[in-house]
Amino acid sequence: MRPLSMPSGIYARPFAAALLYIMILISAAAAGATPAVAAQSGRKSKEKPPAPPPPAESSSRSTRSRRATTPIPPRFNVIVVKYIPSANLAFWTNEVYRRFVERLREAGDVGVVEGKEMNRKEAINLSKSEAGQNAYVIWLQLEVDVETGDAEKATVTAINPGCLFINYIMYAPGNGKVEAQGKVYQDGYQTVCVGAPSRPSPLPIPGIGSRRPSPEYTITKAARDAAGRILDALHD
Repeated sequence: MRPLSMPSGIYARPFAAALLYIMILISAAAAGATPAVAAQSGRKSKEKPPAPPPPAESSSRSTRSRRATTPIPPRFNVIVVKYIPSANLAFWTNEVYRRFVERLREAGDVGVVEGKEMNRKEAINLSKSEAGQNAYVIWLQLEVDVETGDAEKATVTAINPGCLFINYIMYAPGNGKVEAQGKVYQDGYQTVCVGAPSRPSPLPIPGIGSRRPSPEYTITKAARDAAGRILDALHD
């Protein structure tokens, strides 16, 4: 008796279903791995983002910086001139002039213009000119104490620098009117200017001893003192 055989379609359907199920699983696994792989691949190829630009400077800081670099206009403008009546006074006049201008500039609020040599009348005319409309004109002259000897002789012989004093005049802008004037003597003048205008005394100064202050020191201090008087007159 022949045994019964199962039809082939009975096995084909379960096999096909299993195969389809396996393919679905493979497809799902591949689909799930793709984003991760792509993301990983993207991380490898992604470039490093550029560094952010520095923050913009605040307006207050910019303002302070501009103020620090912008020069402040002077409160006062002056033109300083000098007069040298004789050649033997040239050295000391130039020294006084330099120290005088130096002290004015230290004030910080005074604009200083160094003028040429001129006499008093020319200084007055300068203050009335266009250049003097917005500036004070300061005139300086060194003089020799005439009470200690012959003034005419002192202008042609060697000068005792201890006998020199500073004569200054400040003229108002635009009109030539005198705003301030005076004479400044050196410290210890009465004991320094002894003997003769052309010959310093070899004796020590009373109260100081044998060490006599150098003329460079005393006349420099007198020049700065004169400038201090001008500054006081400007700020009054």
